[in-house]
Amino acid sequence: MITTLIIIGVIIALIILMPLITGREMRIERSISIDKPINQVFDYLRITKNQDNFSTWNMTDPDMKKEYQGTDGQVGFVYN
Repeated sequence: MITTLIIIGVIIALIILMPLITGREMRIERSISIDKPINQVFDYLRITKNQDNFSTWNMTDPDMKKEYQGTDGQVGFVYN
């Protein structure tokens, strides 16, 4: 009975003390290196239709209906 109370006390103490020991700030970083000129990467990314090649959401539903109006990569282009 005493060991059970000690274990419960240690668990409660850990729950109380963990925020004091650890920092309040969390940082998650990801990076990727692309071995292409910046202009070539920008020209690829600004075309909305190219999002199908890297968008997780677009890859999840390949039968998704898409509508395009206007010239892709230009002001006024509409993607539905």
